[in-house]
Amino acid sequence: MLHACGETPPHGHEQEYALCLLIAWPVATGDQSARIRQADALMDTLVDPPRYPIMTMLWGMALGAPQGDSQVWHRRVRLLGDDPWSAALALAGDGLVARLAGDPAAAADLLARAAAAFTRIGDRWGAALAFNQLGEIALTRGDAAGALVHIERGRGLLDELGATEDTAEAVIGRAQATLLAGDFDGARTDFGVALTLARRAGALVVQAGAHLGLAELARVTGDYATARQECDQAWERCPGGWYGPDQLRCHIAVERGRVAKAEGDVVLARRHFEEALRRAVGQRDHVTETAVRVELAALPAT
Repeated sequence: MLHACGETPPHGHEQEYALCLLIAWPVATGDQSARIRQADALMDTLVDPPRYPIMTMLWGMALGAPQGDSQVWHRRVRLLGDDPWSAALALAGDGLVARLAGDPAAAADLLARAAAAFTRIGDRWGAALAFNQLGEIALTRGDAAGALVHIERGRGLLDELGATEDTAEAVIGRAQATLLAGDFDGARTDFGVALTLARRAGALVVQAGAHLGLAELARVTGDYATARQECDQAWERCPGGWYGPDQLRCHIAVERGRVAKAEGDVVLARRHFEEALRRAVGQRDHVTETAVRVELAALPAT
């Protein structure tokens, strides 16, 4: 549809055009800033919940967590319907905002309630996304076993749906938990499985996530040259302009900093960490910002 219509949405089908813009970004290449501005402008014209409630979720995934009492925040409230699915989505969205704000307890509570709400109405995809986020919270606090419980619950639902791209993301989560537990061979296998699934789905951003995981694995096993190469591969697969890929680029910058630090290049490590800090602050990602500040504080003076 985007190729057929060009940059002008067909009259009366502006919502469908915006939906296509939001669906396209995971497989897009290059700078997507113009597309996200166009999608944002189209969403801003809506005064009621969209005809397709999934648009609200995709829009949130594309733009990231809004600041409280901002124009975007008020638009989010306006676009959410009063149906049970929208109520579940609101819980999930609030959980993600709490997680990025550095409140893991509140985030876990909201996401668990979201998973239960999605389950009650039979939405396996929504429940799986909530379980995967619960797994990420567990990973952040170093609980590999707890993370695997949540991630496997989500992956099982995605397998039932045949959702290849989302299954690939879940397998990356499993690989990260396996890596945290010290099973390097198991992590390498899972990152490879995720990469194969992501390629099959044409999901460039998920491919980037798998390469980033392989970079971390290479670093912790002392293969710094491979770690740098995997970071480069991850970066090349991230289209600019959308929140998800931009957040991943922040994490790539963190990993590049850790590789440089492991190799003893303090100047390069500081440069990468400062880039990651700039990105984390801009994305209102308090969790990553805190982790990067710890990394910077630990670097010796140059």
